[in-house]
Amino acid sequence: RCEPANLHERLGRVLAVGSLTMIFGILPSKVLSKLHQRDVVVCSSDKWERQLRLWKMQDRIIFIAGGALIAFCFFYDLVFIANVTPEDAMAWYIACITALAQTLLAVPLLMTIII
Repeated sequence: RCEPANLHERLGRVLAVGSLTMIFGILPSKVLSKLHQRDVVVCSSDKWERQLRLWKMQDRIIFIAGGALIAFCFFYDLVFIANVTPEDAMAWYIACITALAQTLLAVPLLMTIII
């Protein structure tokens, strides 16, 4: 295993990991959002039915791709937890619970108080 020798190498490693994480995190959501773009369509009944079939097919693709992505993420997390020490697993678990609490409780509460 290669350890960074100095501060510059550590900073480069953090920037590389952060950049790749951002790209791989944004890419699936951008693809799925492109599939879900819809505009108001005025057309005849046969074109209207064809458009509805297209939108339903796009919805199926979104559900299947999104479900597969979520399943992969769960699997990846389980494999990660299975291969770390119990102390690291507990630290990761606490970080996840904290992030979940911030997202589901703290942010909506602060937005309610501020707005």
